[in-house]
Amino acid sequence: MGESSYYQGRNEAALKSFQEYIAVVPEGGRAGAAFYFMGEIYLRLVKYSHADIALSAAVQYSPGNARWWTRLGWAREKAADYDHAVLAYKKALSISPRLQDALDGVDRCSAVLR
Repeated sequence: MGESSYYQGRNEAALKSFQEYIAVVPEGGRAGAAFYFMGEIYLRLVKYSHADIALSAAVQYSPGNARWWTRLGWAREKAADYDHAVLAYKKALSISPRLQDALDGVDRCSAVLR
């Protein structure tokens, strides 16, 4: 239900479904994906701190997912947390060294930190 609502742009309904899933099955096989989708919804809603929390949880369930680390970097960058954004982007690059979004993110954040 959550993913269906997410793809339909029904953010509040999707969040509710994902939150209910996590509450009922916190260690379920789709918990990481639920947190990832919650993070994406919070990005849509311009709630960057919420997105950081959700995406941080997602990467705990799936630490080898470079794209999720990149999205975590993006959430932190949007929240102007550039130091931690760089760390997330670099983690993504340690998994997938040619991931262009992560490379660009490191460059943008490093430029701001100089």
